[in-house]
Amino acid sequence: MYFTQLSAIALMAASLVAGVPTQTPSAADAKVHTVVVGSTNTSLLLFTPQEITAKPGDTVEFQFHERNHTVTQSAFDSPCQPMANAINSGFVPVAANQSMITTFTMTVNSTAPMFMYCAQGKHCQAGMVLTINASNGTQNFGTYKAAAAKAASNVPAAAMSGGVMGQIAADKATTVPLRRI
Repeated sequence: MYFTQLSAIALMAASLVAGVPTQTPSAADAKVHTVVVGSTNTSLLLFTPQEITAKPGDTVEFQFHERNHTVTQSAFDSPCQPMANAINSGFVPVAANQSMITTFTMTVNSTAPMFMYCAQGKHCQAGMVLTINASNGTQNFGTYKAAAAKAASNVPAAAMSGGVMGQIAADKATTVPLRRI
């Protein structure tokens, strides 16, 4: 028993000295949130889900479906206007019946609210908005969506930032219903 305890202590000390990474509880608890951007029904302009609650270290994987969409971050009080140096996928055109789905994955760094929109055409004004960690107070999804509907213009960001582009097989992607929900 005494030898086993000493061996365990020696191994732990050796791993610290050797710089072996240890898994932190936050990394073990990290969750992947999947958001469908658009739909196989091209008349649906939405993110599904439209509201996410995420912890620091969680990732959000945006899966782009048919048409041409963006995931662009705005300030709450400036919907449909990009924030400088913020989350932006850039335009992601997707044709029908693709075997691969383009993804944009971002890491959530804090519990501060984030407000996203699609910068294509009038998609933002049509309700293609998303909130991450929005409050239950005045800065909530419904208020942001209502303000976006009244935005005078829909402005794209200059360049991709804040995430990583990738692809997954279409048969592994999440889909949304073909009817308005």
